[in-house]
Amino acid sequence: MDALAGEAAPTAPAGRRTRAGQLEANRAALITAACQVIGEEGYAKASVVKITMQAGLGQGTFYTYFDSRQELFDILLPEVGAEMLEFVRERVSRSQSLVEIEVGSYCAFADYVRLNPWYGRILFEAETLAPQAARTNAHRVVTQHLTRLTHAWENGELPDYTLAEIPSLSSTLLALRRHFVRTRMESYLPALAADTLMEVSVKVIRRMLQASRAG
Repeated sequence: MDALAGEAAPTAPAGRRTRAGQLEANRAALITAACQVIGEEGYAKASVVKITMQAGLGQGTFYTYFDSRQELFDILLPEVGAEMLEFVRERVSRSQSLVEIEVGSYCAFADYVRLNPWYGRILFEAETLAPQAARTNAHRVVTQHLTRLTHAWENGELPDYTLAEIPSLSSTLLALRRHFVRTRMESYLPALAADTLMEVSVKVIRRMLQASRAG
C-alpha cells in the first residue's frame, strides 16, 4: 500500500540496504578487476582466479554474478562502453554547434582512454574473444553518433555533404577515436605523443565539419 500523504515512505532495514549495497559493490569490483587484468594480460589469460584475486574476493563470489568467465567477457565491453559514453556526454554541452560537440567529444574520449589504459585491449581483443560484446558496443556507439550527424545535416549544419555521405562521415570521425586508442597501446609503433595526436585530430575534425566558404 502507498505511504499516506505527508508521511515518509518506509525504508528498507539497514541490514537489507547493506546487503544490497555489498552485492553491487562486489559486482563493480569484479568488473574493475577484469578490466585491469585484461588490460595487463589480455582476455585469454584473464582467469577467474586472477580476476577474483585482483578484486580481493573469493572465487565463489564470482559465480554469484556470472555463470562463467565468458559470460563476464560478454557483458564487459558494453558496460565499459556505456561508462565511456556517459563520461563523454557529461563533458560536452549539447547547446554547442556540431563542430564543437565533435571536437569536445573527441577530446573527452581521448581523456577517458588516457585515464583508463586498459580500454584499448578490452576494445580490440573483444572482436575475436567476445564478438557479441564487440557488436553490441559498436552498434550503440555508431547508432548514437550517426543519429547526431543526421540531425545536424537535417538542420543544415553539414552543407558540404549529402545525406548518403553521412554514414561514411560518421565512420571516418569514429575512426579517429579508434586510432587514438590504438596509439595508446604498448604494441603501437612508432610511438606518438598523445597531446600532439589530439591537436592534429582536432584540426582534422574542424576542417571536415566546417562548411567551405566557396561560392
